[in-house]
Amino acid sequence: NVVSGLALGCDVSAHKGCLDKLGFTTAVLAHGLDTVYPKENTEIADQIVKSGGILISEYYVGQTSRPNYFIERDRIQAALSDGIIVVETDQKGGTMHTAGFAKEYDKHIGVCKHPDTTKPHRMREGNKVLVSEGCSSLSNKEDIESVADKLRNSRNKNDSKVNERSTGDQFG
Repeated sequence: NVVSGLALGCDVSAHKGCLDKLGFTTAVLAHGLDTVYPKENTEIADQIVKSGGILISEYYVGQTSRPNYFIERDRIQAALSDGIIVVETDQKGGTMHTAGFAKEYDKHIGVCKHPDTTKPHRMREGNKVLVSEGCSSLSNKEDIESVADKLRNSRNKNDSKVNERSTGDQFG
């Protein structure tokens, strides 16, 4: 399951990639469920729902987005995820908010390390900060597979805890 915010760029690419592989995807919205923002993503939102995915929001139908709603959306994305992968981010903004919440929730964070040969860009400066703070650096296929294994193991461990609680003696 890919959880993302249906924003332009990496978010919508993640949703599309998941759908292309017949995966399940969840889009967390920063407004009511009666609209799609940005409007350019209306078609992908429809595809998500038709494929069995889900659009979720904590806001009432008819509620338009506000700047702080995007930060609140980032909180939900982190909470719903076993971990996050940062493709590229500035030192400020939504992805850094999501990473902050993921740290708070003790989620694994993988960060794409762009080759030193690429032209410096402000939208990769946050990646450097996250790696310097101890997040996993992803620079090749093996790194990505390692993070995927950690996320699967985390999911299996959490599923086992839920099963233990649900099968325990409930009447003491």
